[in-house]
Amino acid sequence: MYRTIIFTLFLGAAVFAAYAVSPSNQFQQRLLQLQRQGSCADLPQFGVNIHRGRDPDNINLALASDIAARIVRMEITWIDVEQHGQYEFGPFDSTIDALRQHGKSIILGLAYGHPDHSDGPANPVFALPPRTPEQRAAYGRFVQAVAKRYHGSDIVYEIWNEPNLDLFWPPTFDAKAYGELLDMAARAIRDVKPDATIIPAGLANENNPAQFLHTLASAGALRDVNGISFHPYRQDGPENSLYDIAEFESAAIGRADQPLWITEWGYSEAWLAKSGQDTRTRQAIMISRMMLTAALAKAKALLVYDLIDDGTDPHDQESGFGLYDYDFTPKVSATAFRTIADLMSGCSTYEFKVDGSRHTITAAFHIGTGVSFVIWAYEPDRPLEICFTTPDTNPVELTDISGNHLPLETCGAPSQVRLTISEVAGPVILQAENKKFQ
Repeated sequence: MYRTIIFTLFLGAAVFAAYAVSPSNQFQQRLLQLQRQGSCADLPQFGVNIHRGRDPDNINLALASDIAARIVRMEITWIDVEQHGQYEFGPFDSTIDALRQHGKSIILGLAYGHPDHSDGPANPVFALPPRTPEQRAAYGRFVQAVAKRYHGSDIVYEIWNEPNLDLFWPPTFDAKAYGELLDMAARAIRDVKPDATIIPAGLANENNPAQFLHTLASAGALRDVNGISFHPYRQDGPENSLYDIAEFESAAIGRADQPLWITEWGYSEAWLAKSGQDTRTRQAIMISRMMLTAALAKAKALLVYDLIDDGTDPHDQESGFGLYDYDFTPKVSATAFRTIADLMSGCSTYEFKVDGSRHTITAAFHIGTGVSFVIWAYEPDRPLEICFTTPDTNPVELTDISGNHLPLETCGAPSQVRLTISEVAGPVILQAENKKFQ
């Protein structure tokens, strides 16, 4: 049995009304705090993570362009650049040149230990990170060499990757040691490129990332960077990450004015196999909600992990994050990414409204003489049937996040549309046109 509700969204200068919630319901309160409206210029830029060297440059570029990704994140690994004290960037030049020629901004992850500047191997993959002043100085020379080679307003330098994991900061993660490296590396880059955009490593959503960030902030390691960076992975709904993001941001004492960069976030199909849905469809739903959640969180950028699957094993989580198959075939999530990216990059103004009592969120993106509404449920309640009213506009098209057309049925008045909303079905998109221009 559906619940039927009349649901009205006021446009233009109207401010969204808050719904009363129990003081104990912190999640609802957090959502209500994030209702807002503004210029679409303030919405996140969306991009993807690529694996240079594994996937051909022309494939990475073509697929990123097909889904309208504006930013690409890639690693420049220290061990692949420095050999016997000399720097060789040839393999990276073609990738970066091609991305820049196609108007992509680039986040360069400058990462991982080098056996020539280390106390030894940590495992078959990584050397131990730089710990002594001499080793940190060697890393400083490496990041300076990168900054001299690749620089400009379209380049962002990210210092390391997930140093709050033992895997990437072996043998045991150490906030103090990473903070010393971050502070030195940022100053080394600014010595040669004072206006560079530098961000700390994206922290994994494990091992208390807020405490790790607090340690960096308390030590002054964030003084020369242009924001904070987080990887808010969760296997449940992306809206739940708003808790984690709020806690993370609050840990950056004295840095409240600095933007949040989400340099990795995604959903592996292996995680979604338990949902009972087709994993491709479920991934598309989660990716679209993730992108909308990043906008609610006021992120500077969101880089989806991953552009292309890392393998073909359906049970391996690392194999199933891609928007494209391992053989470069687009998944439904590639369509979902493009749909949301186009809505947010092409609009002039936006509004978000949270209905805490019905567990739905509505985003309105104003484009020219029309408006696109995205409506979705964030709790696994039973399906909700609503009559959605759009003052001063007439509905013209209704689709799901995959681009499939849905029946456009009115509830009586021409501007009132009957919608069935559920967490399982995912967001629906209602296109409406201003009556004065029809």
